[in-house]
Amino acid sequence: MKKEAALISEISYEVRTFIKDHVFSVWQLELIMHMRDRNHALTCDEIAKLLYSTPSAIESTLRRFTELGVLRLSIESADSFIYAPSTTELSQVIDLTAQAYSARRIDVINLIFSTPQKAPRLTLE
Repeated sequence: MKKEAALISEISYEVRTFIKDHVFSVWQLELIMHMRDRNHALTCDEIAKLLYSTPSAIESTLRRFTELGVLRLSIESADSFIYAPSTTELSQVIDLTAQAYSARRIDVINLIFSTPQKAPRLTLE
């Protein structure tokens, strides 16, 4: 357990804070990563297929990430979402999170599972 904690601590403070405050499961992180990798809007149904889930299971998370400023509703369609971080800082922390997830996938997953579940926060500090 000490080794796992040491590896998690090697992940940057910004990434650890973002995950701790806003990502409550691996599929939520996967959702952000999928949206980040696309430069076009996706419907809830399309996102659900990417994540092998159902639209009803991910709809509240899409809304929460929209409120957080990670996604926004598409101009073309009210039921489509597009990756559009609302601030440069948010974009940068998501980029850092993507890099950490790519380089240290197991450590990031362990961080997600080691974070106590709590009510979602909608603002970045």
